[in-house]
Amino acid sequence: MKRQLMIKISFFSVLIVILPVLIFRYAHTHKWGEWTVLTRATCLSEGLAERKCRCGKKEKTVLPITDHTGEAWIMEKIATAKESGKKSRICSVCNEIIQQAEIPPFRFTLLPGITDTEQDKLRPSYELANCRTLKGDVVVVLMFTDDDQSQWMREEVFSFMQKEISPGLDYLEESARAWGVDLNFVVESYSTPLSGYELKYEGTVNPNLHDGGSTKDVTDQCAADIGLKSNWELYSYYKAMHPDNDVIFLNFLNKAGRSYARNSLSTGYLQYSEHCVIFADHLGGSPHKREDGSRASTVAHEILHLFGAEDFYASYERERLASDHYPNDIMLWQYDDITDNRIGECTAFSIGWIETAPEVCHDPKWWK
Repeated sequence: MKRQLMIKISFFSVLIVILPVLIFRYAHTHKWGEWTVLTRATCLSEGLAERKCRCGKKEKTVLPITDHTGEAWIMEKIATAKESGKKSRICSVCNEIIQQAEIPPFRFTLLPGITDTEQDKLRPSYELANCRTLKGDVVVVLMFTDDDQSQWMREEVFSFMQKEISPGLDYLEESARAWGVDLNFVVESYSTPLSGYELKYEGTVNPNLHDGGSTKDVTDQCAADIGLKSNWELYSYYKAMHPDNDVIFLNFLNKAGRSYARNSLSTGYLQYSEHCVIFADHLGGSPHKREDGSRASTVAHEILHLFGAEDFYASYERERLASDHYPNDIMLWQYDDITDNRIGECTAFSIGWIETAPEVCHDPKWWK
């Protein structure tokens, strides 16, 4: 009898433990989490996504085939006074031509140099050269440049545009909207494997700013490769096509290096187009393969420089203040995951997205 009683007690103990689990598992209403993409859909194939309930049940769904992916215009031939130009958009997945356009012949004149270089003491790099307004439609000219140490292959150009450049530009557009600013990038590109020009720097673009400084004539050589005489003539050409928009030039090297932005103040020339030189990998980084998307924050960081943003690590005092006030600002650190970066009040002020200077800009320590 005692043994029977113990068996009954034991059975009911197990039942008390198991029954709520069974009820929870088979009688509750599923509360699904967010969908997680397992396989991204492309223009060639469907994708797959999964979501989970807290009970452990999983549910999958098929993602439909997407439209073609090809945001940048590929410049095949620039227009001249006598001949039309041509540009195309090519899908970066299937290589199909999405759209073609003819550029009518037109004349352009060399613009005068920029002479209004009066500095604002609270934002000393703002509106001093040709990159003035990071608002509205801004034309971005991508130049995938080869040198004696590196070259771009067709697949690498597509991959870098899709995984590094587009996320960087999207991040700036989204950040602008968060500050109540309308910003839209119009992208054109040149590269040896895709466009009708060979972009080859004769020599080596210095990858290390701390060993010989930056290379000043990267955009000049690219301009010569497409039939123009200088970086300023290249800028004048684009301003003739887009008179109401700012135009910026981004040079990309397929090797490791320390990326930088150059403006006319750093050279002393009045006819000098601001531009960035961006390396596909960070010098001194991990010897392992670069993670996709890890250079997107560098793209955004260097573009912000062109429009007046300054490094928060320029001095020990500024870095300390920035770490307290703007710990995740993109001008302090550039996180590999671009979504971890922020554009704080000070950076927004320095590029003209807001007009009221934050309190930290009045602190003498900020300028030490």
